[in-house]
Amino acid sequence: MTSDKPNLSGGYVCPVPLSETSTIQLAHGGGGRQSQRLMEQVFLPLFDNPELRRLHDGALLEVGSRRVAFTTDSYVCGRCFFRAAISVTWPSMARLTTWRCASRPTRAVRGFILEEGLPIDTLVSITESMQRAAQAAGVCVVTGDTKVVDRGKGDGVFINTAGLGLVPEGVEIRPDRACPGDKVLISGEIAAHGIAILSVREGLGFETV
Repeated sequence: MTSDKPNLSGGYVCPVPLSETSTIQLAHGGGGRQSQRLMEQVFLPLFDNPELRRLHDGALLEVGSRRVAFTTDSYVCGRCFFRAAISVTWPSMARLTTWRCASRPTRAVRGFILEEGLPIDTLVSITESMQRAAQAAGVCVVTGDTKVVDRGKGDGVFINTAGLGLVPEGVEIRPDRACPGDKVLISGEIAAHGIAILSVREGLGFETV
């Protein structure tokens, strides 16, 4: 279900669904209000546990005497986008535990879902970009998984990554510790990620002045 307002965008339809819908919409994967509703209505009730209940972007886990931050991210915007996106967003994911959980990222996992017919040269190019990004972030890719789907059943390649980091003693950063009056630090331009995804999906071009 989408808004029935007149389309004033030259042929583009806004992917934001109405608040009540029985099907998955693009906005459910955008990390905004609809993603939050999906978490609260589906995942949290069924996977309910103390760590997930914190609704943090990464999980803080006790492993022996150490605290470990664990996070994951996925990329689904098409093979041509990955060479640009991976070099920016993958090290950001690897450092996610640093920014949001105050840990030092150390290890990463990668998963590929490849479409039959994908040129191996394309996979090599993407993997080289990932390795350069990993080295820049000081992270080792230590394991992974690869699956292949039938031709026409994918978009060339989907990628999932996960990262581990060690949390220093005495550091405790969680969403539920945020208070009125706290200062918010951002790592880049507001809405840059959403605009980048929109430009790829809709074939739009942007220039800055």
